[in-house]
Amino acid sequence: MPPRQIVFIMTDTQRQDMVGCYGNPDMHTPNLDRLAGQGVRFDRAYTCQPVCGPARSALFTGTFPHTNGVWANSNPMGDNIKTIGQRLHDRGIHTAYIGKWHLDGGDYFGLGRCPNGWDPAYWYDMRNYLEELTPEERLRSRSPALNRDPNLTAEFTFGHRCSDRAIRFLEANQGEDFLLVVSYDEPHHPFVCPEPYASMFRDYRSAVALHHQQRPGHVRRGDADAVPRALARPCAGRDQLAQPDLAH
Repeated sequence: MPPRQIVFIMTDTQRQDMVGCYGNPDMHTPNLDRLAGQGVRFDRAYTCQPVCGPARSALFTGTFPHTNGVWANSNPMGDNIKTIGQRLHDRGIHTAYIGKWHLDGGDYFGLGRCPNGWDPAYWYDMRNYLEELTPEERLRSRSPALNRDPNLTAEFTFGHRCSDRAIRFLEANQGEDFLLVVSYDEPHHPFVCPEPYASMFRDYRSAVALHHQQRPGHVRRGDADAVPRALARPCAGRDQLAQPDLAH
């Protein structure tokens, strides 16, 4: 029997109309579109809660927020609540979580500690990212003004570092059963990303914005491509680890 392997990729604050495979011709998301074309693309999706932490709690526990304790952001899950990581780990399946967690009762960035059930060797939340930066870099990492810095590199961003860890996990665990979660904070505000993505949608106005004469910015500049490019790297790692970035 071939190994049972799941890679669960999440982005944050990315609407349906910010992905090309759902029919918006202005959105250039070739890597997400490729994933959709090779799998199942759902036409409808529903959330039990429109707030980040509670919605995540339901996804990773299979229980409602009012049951698991995360009925608002920064509320921790109850000690008697098991995540899918714990349940699969108890059944001998390797589980790893890389990226934004938002379920430990800490602030937006998390506590930097690996929860039970997930492999601590690969755990990497936003607190761990901040601890890699200098105090000056931490402030810059939360400022959209950084997008105008010509010296900004992809390697500086949280998403790129998450992708690096995901690729290392895929390289090391090709022959075993696993669940790998890659949870990007991007394109959540302040959506820091390097060129060419930072200015790709600088003057873009959606049809909805034009119809209602809304201010520019229905789509945040650079969002549509920056995260899909990061996603291409673990995807490439899954198909052919030496394959170059597929974004264009």
